[in-house]
Amino acid sequence: MYSQGKYIVGELKNNSIMGTSLTALCFNELISHDTFKHMFAEIHGAGFFWVNEAGEVVTTGKSISLGVNGRGEEDAFQIRRVLGLEPTY
Repeated sequence: MYSQGKYIVGELKNNSIMGTSLTALCFNELISHDTFKHMFAEIHGAGFFWVNEAGEVVTTGKSISLGVNGRGEEDAFQIRRVLGLEPTY
């Protein structure tokens, strides 16, 4: 079980031929969201998350420092992928 954390979902900057890639970045709730804004070409959603006892990712809130709202299930899907809770095939 995970404690509450923060997340950003967006297009990571990438210098390779592939361009950008959509992903979630999960981090400690004591760190400000805008600490990581330089890593993203575009930010789609941000807020807080936790994994409940049933193993479900729950998202809530928004990032005040980025001025970005969370997007519920869309963001939860990306968080599940990076935590290994969602099949990647």
